[in-house]
Amino acid sequence: MRVRYWIRYLLYIAWRRIKAIFSVSLYRYGELLCLASALTLVLLTITVVWRPFGIGSIIQEVSNPAIFDQSLSLILNFMSVIFLLVIFLIQNANQEYSPRLSMLIFKDKYLIGILVFILGFSAFNLTGLYLDWASPYDLISYVLSIIAVLLIGAIILFTGYFLNISNIVDYVTDRMLRKIEPRNIYSTWRPLVPEHDEEFTEDLVKDVHLLFSTGSRAIEKDQREVFESTLNSISEVSDRYLEQTSGEITNDDFINEIANYFEFLIRTALEEDSRQKYLDDIAEAMGDIALSIVEHRDMGGQSQMAGRLLKSMKDLFFKSYGLDLTSVGHVCIDKIDEVSVAALEDGDYSSYNYYNSHLDDIADICAEAKQYYSALLLQRALNKYQWQYVKLVQLLLDEKLAVEEWQIRDFFDDLASRFNEATSETSLSQEQLLYAALYGANSFNWKLKRADIQGIENPRIERITKDYLEEYIDFHHRILTTDIGNKHSSSYSVFPEMLYLVCYKIELSDEFESELLKQINDNWLDYIEQYYQHCIEEDEGVYSKVEESMMDYYALQIIFHREDKESLQEFTGDFVNLYSNLPKNQDGRWGDAVNRSLYKHLKLYGCWLSLSFDVQKDFPKLFDVLVSDFQDVVQRGKALPASPTQKFGYASKHGGDWVRPWTMSGSQVWGSKVQYAISAEMNQSFGQDNQLHHELAEGIEGADKPRERQYRWFHFELKTRHDIRSAVAQGAALREYLSHSENTR
Repeated sequence: MRVRYWIRYLLYIAWRRIKAIFSVSLYRYGELLCLASALTLVLLTITVVWRPFGIGSIIQEVSNPAIFDQSLSLILNFMSVIFLLVIFLIQNANQEYSPRLSMLIFKDKYLIGILVFILGFSAFNLTGLYLDWASPYDLISYVLSIIAVLLIGAIILFTGYFLNISNIVDYVTDRMLRKIEPRNIYSTWRPLVPEHDEEFTEDLVKDVHLLFSTGSRAIEKDQREVFESTLNSISEVSDRYLEQTSGEITNDDFINEIANYFEFLIRTALEEDSRQKYLDDIAEAMGDIALSIVEHRDMGGQSQMAGRLLKSMKDLFFKSYGLDLTSVGHVCIDKIDEVSVAALEDGDYSSYNYYNSHLDDIADICAEAKQYYSALLLQRALNKYQWQYVKLVQLLLDEKLAVEEWQIRDFFDDLASRFNEATSETSLSQEQLLYAALYGANSFNWKLKRADIQGIENPRIERITKDYLEEYIDFHHRILTTDIGNKHSSSYSVFPEMLYLVCYKIELSDEFESELLKQINDNWLDYIEQYYQHCIEEDEGVYSKVEESMMDYYALQIIFHREDKESLQEFTGDFVNLYSNLPKNQDGRWGDAVNRSLYKHLKLYGCWLSLSFDVQKDFPKLFDVLVSDFQDVVQRGKALPASPTQKFGYASKHGGDWVRPWTMSGSQVWGSKVQYAISAEMNQSFGQDNQLHHELAEGIEGADKPRERQYRWFHFELKTRHDIRSAVAQGAALREYLSHSENTR
């Protein structure tokens, strides 16, 4: 078994070695063979021809003047056949692409060297044959014959290499890259105003045109390998040119010609449906070159050149819109965004605006189209806009770029306008795509969380950060209050998430934090007021997702402000005023149910407050409203008992039970640990005999034994006590978790 194992192992190693050898290009093997021929010539000349080595007698004995005739005949026959074969194969392989591409092969230094060797060797043999040379010239002819045989092998290798058009493209590219140097690009070097060598630029443009024409023919012949090779070569040449030229140049004929040639490629790819697959690669290459321009050109000098390519990409987006065999629209959005963000990282906000205007045009058209395909594209653009805002925040925190508040406001105004336009009067599937971009997985709040807004030492940066966040909060308010009755369920969680971010993840001064919290609360109450007014006017029920978000919002308010009673009293007063201002005793199918729904939330809020405060003493306005509108909860016969929230007339989530009367909604922003910890903390307020509920009932004049009517269906004393103990333990864990987090912020 061991022998078999070692045999298999050795075979495997041998196979790996063979693969490694053949992974080297044939051209490199041809180079090695040419070098081996030169080395062989030197060695044989020294050992055979050079007399001082003491082998003169051997030379006399082996003299054979007939070698001239024989080697001449041999070499002429072999070389004529090989050259005919090489010329035929290369021309046959390249005539459908470009004759100039084939001619470039014969500029190869090795092929030229072999040709010179053959001519010189032939002349030497003819002379020796005519003059009837003898030793040592006949031995020299013999040595040259051996070298010629080796060079025949090199020619065969070169031929095999150049049969692949991609190899020819790579070969041409290498020649171009070696030529692109400052000493060739500039006729005279001027530090301030460098002057291009027009002759060199024209030659370079011709070479690049050869690459583009080869790529165009590759599209027509459906040769993807050749096409990708040409695009890679164009990108390499452009990048090398930009590296070697001055960053102060604002206009460049070479880059302008490249932009023109890309238009030529695009037209070729759009001529037939089967060619659509090449558009993705074209857009990718254009974006890479534009990105290289931003990288290698100074601020302000890049806009015209990079903008030309981005405009071509925008035009390509519109030309390809609706084509089903390509995803070039997504590539255009990605690359325009990539170039725009690169300008931001350079601190060039004006260039960013110019570049991003092409993305704005695309987003505007997609918002107006109201088609499923346009919704997919707009979803991608919306994600790019969100990351751009996060990038602006990060650059501000790094003190690299700070923009004016009105510029951030304009950014969000345009974004909100596009979103509201796209989501109005559209299908459910399109609406889901667009809302998922802002409020689904990896939501806008989740992206902002990754900006890590903490530890700001510069007061000016902190103030501007607060301004950025104010515009961010207003943006979501504009989204939710537009066409308020037709919002997707995923959007309602945005206010609780923003509250969590400002209280826990974003670290600002107390003054700025208070301003942001007040803004969030004002926007939240305005939204709730408009939504409930809409439900009353349209005689609709309150959507369960809105109610769940309300529970999450006020649970977080209490958790993060238990040590700040004054703030809680202010937020509570605003909530009570909202409830008091809603019209009551409305007619219609839902009657007063809408108003009663808000009362249940107000009562639940008071129940949670009772965990840390005396509601009647610390929040008298809330207590008075709850007492004045209190209604007894009448439990009708049912197979299963209600949860504590339902039992005592509080707002409740669907699926609540005695073990988990209320569970906070899940969110990427706060995660599962916070979700379950807060749920356990708040569930301490529920029990079989809820104190706040009975305080409210006792505050009503003439209340007649409400406990007897309410609790006759419930006999779970032992289980409830166990649940309360468990909830208390989990609540302690929450306080410890949040306390630890606060200490490590």
